[in-house]
Amino acid sequence: ASKSAYGVSLLQEGEENIGQFLYLEGIEYQMWNTYDVHFYSSFSLVMLFPKLELSVQRDFAAAVLMHDPGKMKLLHDGQLASRKVLGAVPHDIGINDPWFEVNGYNLYNTDTWKDLNPKFVLQVYRDVVATGDKKFAQAVWPSVYIAIAYMDQFDKDGDGMIENEGFPDQTYDTWSVSGVSAYSGGLWVAALQAASALAHEVGDKGSEVYFWLKFKKAKVVYEKLWNGSYFNYDSSGGSSRSSIQADQLAGQWYV
Repeated sequence: ASKSAYGVSLLQEGEENIGQFLYLEGIEYQMWNTYDVHFYSSFSLVMLFPKLELSVQRDFAAAVLMHDPGKMKLLHDGQLASRKVLGAVPHDIGINDPWFEVNGYNLYNTDTWKDLNPKFVLQVYRDVVATGDKKFAQAVWPSVYIAIAYMDQFDKDGDGMIENEGFPDQTYDTWSVSGVSAYSGGLWVAALQAASALAHEVGDKGSEVYFWLKFKKAKVVYEKLWNGSYFNYDSSGGSSRSSIQADQLAGQWYV
């Protein structure tokens, strides 16, 4: 496992090192490179400053390989959780010691969030398409594969679809979600399709087929949320089940 999210280590010989790039989520949320919202804001970066965008993604690719067993106290219940688990995409690159102490966010344990890993896969593939940088694709591919594999633990019934676990385990961190959900489920379906396409780009034929089959399987489950007009909020059967989440098709929009 890596000890830092320092993506320069993923540069290949002859590639330009433009340095690292940090920006705050906001004045009141002082975390660097908050990834669940970088998912949305990164379009401006890849269009205007593509090398900076690739630098950010290399950092998160390195972060996927990090394991930090140090404990932090969660605000919502006072329980202790590991700061960073191998395979999980961190919520942010840190606060006080960016790149070396990630996950400044501590309201919930983001190692169990359902959107961060799919968002990483989607952003990486989007950036490969936008820049045509094949060296970048090759360098981050192991992290993409691991990020997808990490999510298998959240497919509780083996149907190919991840399930939310009854608390706000995604970027909308005051909205509880249970079972298959329109938002996280849609991101997962899109990420599997993107992973298959990226595998094709890097010449990993076995993974290309594997992720495509996972995509087809998950898509069938996701379509069960369709009620004839829109996708239900989740499959919980609760009072919010039939709510419309405005951002429910974020995954479809990305691909």
